[in-house]
Amino acid sequence: MANTSRRWLALKWIISLSLLFYIVRLIPFESFRDTLQEADWWIVTLSCLFMIPAYYFNSWQMYLMTHVQGLALSIGRIFFISMITRFYELFLPTYIAGGAIRWYHYARANNKPAEALASIVLNRMLEVFLLLVFGLGFWLFDQRVADSSVEMVLMLSLLTVLSVVAYVLAYNRRLHRALEAGLRHLRAPVWFREGAGKVLAALSVYEDESIGFHLRVLLLAVIRHLITIYTIFMLIEALDLPVAFETIGWIRSIVVFAMLLPISVSGFGVREATLVTLMAPFGVDAAAAVGFSLLLFLKGFVFSVVGGGCELYRVFVMAETRDKSTPSQSNTEPPASH
Repeated sequence: MANTSRRWLALKWIISLSLLFYIVRLIPFESFRDTLQEADWWIVTLSCLFMIPAYYFNSWQMYLMTHVQGLALSIGRIFFISMITRFYELFLPTYIAGGAIRWYHYARANNKPAEALASIVLNRMLEVFLLLVFGLGFWLFDQRVADSSVEMVLMLSLLTVLSVVAYVLAYNRRLHRALEAGLRHLRAPVWFREGAGKVLAALSVYEDESIGFHLRVLLLAVIRHLITIYTIFMLIEALDLPVAFETIGWIRSIVVFAMLLPISVSGFGVREATLVTLMAPFGVDAAAAVGFSLLLFLKGFVFSVVGGGCELYRVFVMAETRDKSTPSQSNTEPPASH
């Protein structure tokens, strides 16, 4: 198993580096250098700062979803875990860093693994739904592509509807009972049936919540996505590229989905190749597109560094504090009451 994992990781690195090497060979170094030298780095800095409220709204959204599950996580704690997740996204596939690592910290904080997984699963479905909605919406508003893209609009519309249905069914008790019955008929292992049953029961909790709860969660997610898209557009302005706000709105959705493919490390190569392809019809040459991709990476790298600091604090400072607060084995008797 370990050898297979190492081979798979090595293959991802090969794919990432091959794509990057191919793109770099197409771009004269002078063009790439000039693109970055002409960037407005004050706007780049503001783009990074504007991501702070985006992360805060995301933490607030997750606070609402985890609070329903009885997880004692504050908004600040969730923000802290989000930064740690960003750190691991540097060298792990996004779907692992965004899911497994987040789940580990949520479950470890409250010893409720099923409830933590349920909140993450529902949040992931909401994320897919919003990526499709924003992609479709900006595509329709973008007059440079909408008139000649009927097939793409129909496909995005269908995927959006399917994502809405998936989000609603995710916390539907009738569906959960049907799934549990199906697992029994398939004679799945007992440990798997019990684990799946706990997760499905945790997801069912959301069915008891009001429409107002789901609308609040949706509103926070929408605000966060809009802020994120605007910070990306700020990088477009920093490079003075001929790409409209609505254009970068749907390009961003496609890039995010492309980076979810488990064929590269941290999206290297895939992000650059996707942006070069999608931005070329709008008059953006390969050097500028790769420069834009590098700024996107740097924006994420800033928070990855912050996340690395958070992880060091968690491993050394918080662990030491817990050790000091834990009673020694020789003094485990509680103090006598007076």
